[in-house]
Amino acid sequence: MNYRQKLNMIILTLFIFTSVHAKENSIPKMEGAVTDTANILTATAKEKMSSYLNNVNEKTGIQVALLTVKSLNGEEIESFSMRVAENWKLGQKEKDNGVLMLLALNEHKVRIEVGYGLEGVLTDAYCGLIIRQVMIPYFRQDAYAKGLEQGLRAVVQKAAGQDIQENEDSLNPLITGTEEKDGLPLPVFAFLVIYFLIFIMGIASKFKTSSNPQGTFGSSASRTGYGGLGRSVFLGGLGGFGGSTGFGGSRHSSGGGFSGGGGSFGGGGASGSW
Repeated sequence: MNYRQKLNMIILTLFIFTSVHAKENSIPKMEGAVTDTANILTATAKEKMSSYLNNVNEKTGIQVALLTVKSLNGEEIESFSMRVAENWKLGQKEKDNGVLMLLALNEHKVRIEVGYGLEGVLTDAYCGLIIRQVMIPYFRQDAYAKGLEQGLRAVVQKAAGQDIQENEDSLNPLITGTEEKDGLPLPVFAFLVIYFLIFIMGIASKFKTSSNPQGTFGSSASRTGYGGLGRSVFLGGLGGFGGSTGFGGSRHSSGGGFSGGGGSFGGGGASGSW
């Protein structure tokens, strides 16, 4: 085999490889707000995230979609994410307010792709913080659903204009404050502590004013204003993840009604690996 034949063989091999590569790395069909081709989410987790993202879309017009894939098949995650975002056309056409979150399982990579209209809010630096501080700590423990949930929540909060400072410390509560841990969540623990103190104060007041017919816990709490405090803690302190902007909020179909609105992307966002 002469030099020219060897060169032709190399070119043919490369052509076959790239053809197979392109076929294998085709863009998945969007199944709704969550497209889990890597099969890393339980049905419950997928439903919760889909319901949340559908709710966000209906209330704000912001379209955030999640895609998981087994492998990128050698393609850079930035390239594949951009192709998917352009194909799915997330966000409203006149606002370009779409976001794609992409996780590649085998490569241990994740990317947040941001539409033109949100690049000034979801900056590259801020998306990088979300990936490093909110998502990757979970991914390193193979807790993919929790990492994706928290990442989506952080993206939505920022995109919707909620006040989150652009520094790493301010993102830590998104990890520690909303994680389902062993033991009582912080709001419940705080409520129990305050209520216990109110109870003790009521008992003490009862013994001190035993001749007073209103020296009971309930009336004592009312007279000192602690009864209202207890109610406010109970009603307001247990919000957060179960509220209208949290996972587990109002329920919607996991896939119905969610499709691209014509939004455009320009490469804004960030990537990370673990």
